[in-house]
Amino acid sequence: MEHSELLQEMQQIEKLPINERVKLAQKRRKQQLTAYAKWAKTDNINNRQRSKNIREVAFAPEVQLMDIAARGSHEDMRNLLKSGIDPNMRNHDGLTALHQACIDGSLELVTLLLKHGADVNITDQDLWTPLHAAATCGHFKIVTTLIKAGANLTAINCDGEMPHDITDDEVTFQYMENEMMKRGITQDIIERIREEPHDVMLRDIKNTVLTGGDLNQPLERKSTFLHAAIANGFNDIVKLLIDNGASLTARDEDGWEPIHAASYWCNEAAIDLLTHDKRVNLQTCTGYGETPYDLCDDPEIKSVILHKISIMSDMCELYGEASPENLTPIFEEVERTTIDDSNEKHFQDININSLESFYSEPQKKLDLFIVTDESLDGSRNPSIDDTPSSPIVNIEAIELSSDRRNSIKEAKHKAELIRSIDRLSTKEKKNIKSDTKSKQTDDPRSVCNKENITPNINPLFITSTTVED
Repeated sequence: MEHSELLQEMQQIEKLPINERVKLAQKRRKQQLTAYAKWAKTDNINNRQRSKNIREVAFAPEVQLMDIAARGSHEDMRNLLKSGIDPNMRNHDGLTALHQACIDGSLELVTLLLKHGADVNITDQDLWTPLHAAATCGHFKIVTTLIKAGANLTAINCDGEMPHDITDDEVTFQYMENEMMKRGITQDIIERIREEPHDVMLRDIKNTVLTGGDLNQPLERKSTFLHAAIANGFNDIVKLLIDNGASLTARDEDGWEPIHAASYWCNEAAIDLLTHDKRVNLQTCTGYGETPYDLCDDPEIKSVILHKISIMSDMCELYGEASPENLTPIFEEVERTTIDDSNEKHFQDININSLESFYSEPQKKLDLFIVTDESLDGSRNPSIDDTPSSPIVNIEAIELSSDRRNSIKEAKHKAELIRSIDRLSTKEKKNIKSDTKSKQTDDPRSVCNKENITPNINPLFITSTTVED
């Protein structure tokens, strides 16, 4: 029946009594079923020839793998693994199906994946192993399964933490401690493991200097040794590189200079070391139009950057496709980050017509940013929670786009993990205390004292020269 005919009939049906409407509806339904049965016999869709132009939607194997892992479907996962798919395939964050199963607490999937060859010590971009994921989410049975399968108890993630460091479940913590004792892993061994990456990198840099190698040779993603040292918090190596002529303005493929890495990883000591040289511009932009200020998450370090900018007259340097429209007006964020309500009027009274005039008139910047409030002095009480997270050491990982990576770290935050101060090693406690004294010491390493993690780079120079540290 045509639509117009149906509309006309509806006007007539509205005038009918209810019982007649019901009878008419039943009659029409029988007619529909009869017509469908006739169509099904003569025009079966299964008998039609498929068009040659029709394409089926096909997803990449890693997408299928991660989707099934996220859904927790044991049957689908088993069928997919039987088809020969590699269980160690990663998504764009380096996450594997085993990581996902550990986050979700699916012991059945974990067992299945391990049975089909999943790497128990595989890492994502933040160097988290499946054991890190299971430990931080408090899945005790999965932790025991992974350890029995050969999981590395001393694996260090991008924050310098081993699995036992980031579990809030006492039973899980005690189990891992006991397993470490069974393997003869003492506190001294743990400390040496934490120190080894720094020592290896320092030795490689010294060898490079002695043999006349190029300290600015591009590594992965065109980053340099200086990018890596800053991201790791190895500030003694940062000073060594600067003293030996390493480029302070070398850019990686995303347009990041060392100053961007220092700001992103909240490495105040490196910021100070870099800005001693006038060639370093705190207003320079990445390939995505981001300044060091934009990349920094720590309010106090952001205020330090603002203060340094306020006494500099350099214009913001553009790079790549960046344009003035891409730039974040730094002065618009001051109230939200570093200044309290008592100073609100000070900013309201300032009239800045444009970003260009702001940058071109140093005195305005001085009036805007240099605001002294003695009540703010000593107001910070450093703790584990407000200590900036240490940088990752994987060069490829640290030099991604400026957007924060959406990786397994989210599991840590969702688990509402709070590390107990009683579980910290003596050295870690000392490092936390040293943060309050960092601005008064001459030792660059003590300013941003983070756990040392090995860079994911191979030594570029092989030499027989022996250098004693």
